[in-house]
Amino acid sequence: MDMETFPDVVELNVGGKLMTTLLSTLTKDPQSMLAAMFSGRHVISKDKEGRYFIDCNGHLFEYVLNYLRFGSLPPKEVILDVHDLAVYFNIQSLVESLEKFHTLQHRKRIAELKTQIDIKQFEKLKQQAIEKIYSCSASPNDSKTLHIIPNSNICMHGRDMLNCTGRYGVPVRNKINIYLTNAGFITKELKTCLAHDLSELGFGIYNYIIDTAYPLRHICCSTECHHIALLPHNLVTVFDVNNSVA
Repeated sequence: MDMETFPDVVELNVGGKLMTTLLSTLTKDPQSMLAAMFSGRHVISKDKEGRYFIDCNGHLFEYVLNYLRFGSLPPKEVILDVHDLAVYFNIQSLVESLEKFHTLQHRKRIAELKTQIDIKQFEKLKQQAIEKIYSCSASPNDSKTLHIIPNSNICMHGRDMLNCTGRYGVPVRNKINIYLTNAGFITKELKTCLAHDLSELGFGIYNYIIDTAYPLRHICCSTECHHIALLPHNLVTVFDVNNSVA
């Protein structure tokens, strides 16, 4: 089988997005999948105009090309997706550069934490939280506080819209309390993973964790109670509370 030869300037169709680059850019990392693809040893599909077709997200691929061209890294908003693409194309220098970002470190930490928790308990609790948030007709702009209480000591359910008041005694309707029942042992690791997954699903902004030692004032149960606050602004707080209220 004859080896395919490529022009110095290569026309690409990447997931429907047209772009042009140098062959030397595509083969810059000799250990990458791109270098292998354009080595001449493999047949690459072409579109009807004769452009070489790469089946991936063209917008994200541009960041990969810019790294190969100039060594520039993508903006933080797309770090996770570009990292996955860099892994797929085996561009190890880009993978290593991106893994220095906190976003990637955090994702790896969450993956590690999920190996330390009861995943069935976690998934059950997450599904319960999702169903109760939806049942309260909560909007993305609502602050949501999850209260995790043992089954035998549950004190309230669902939306508690009128629980807090603003100035002049006007009810604050964007503060929602979600009460979850759980028979298992709640760990900080489980709460961290729950806060992360719910935030990834759009129920709040997840930035960091704060451990506190005081109960929320409206909790009136004489048992241990765990709380996770999901807020529409740049704060998510996980509370560790051993609450004994008479």
